[in-house]
Amino acid sequence: MICTFPSKRIDIENYPAVKNWLKSFGQRLEQTGKSYEDSTGRLIKCRKKTNNKWFETQDSIGYWEEFNRQKIVWKAVGRNLGISIVDAGIYCVVP
Repeated sequence: MICTFPSKRIDIENYPAVKNWLKSFGQRLEQTGKSYEDSTGRLIKCRKKTNNKWFETQDSIGYWEEFNRQKIVWKAVGRNLGISIVDAGIYCVVP
């Protein structure tokens, strides 16, 4: 997951690989709130209209700094449930 918070004022031009990957999602990134049918006939809803940039989160998230805190994580697969404490500033990626 990639998310940027408007308050961070991130310049997407500094991250061309991320920009190109996000652009691959096409119409669904439009901030119109409209729906359209994709090539398979599925109904896809565009992002809602906001004042934020196309690559930023849609809503103001006042608690974003909470993601930087120490946290408990666990795996969701397997027989043995394992948990771990993850230090502040570390993020876990879930595929």
